[in-house]
Amino acid sequence: MKPLHACSVFFARNAEDSLRFYTGQLGFTPDWNHQENGRAFACQVSLPGFRLILNQAEPGASARAGCGRRS
Repeated sequence: MKPLHACSVFFARNAEDSLRFYTGQLGFTPDWNHQENGRAFACQVSLPGFRLILNQAEPGASARAGCGRRS
């Protein structure tokens, strides 16, 4: 049986603060960090078997903050 791997996308009001929280408080490891204007805009953090992409909610889509990706 192959190990389970999961990845979710969360939209955040502030991707920089979210990155700091997930790595500093929850112990996630940063995998990659796409920056715009010197700040995290989209990044991935992980724990064993779980990856999480944190994506900055853009001004026109601020209602998406706190939500996952819609299919």
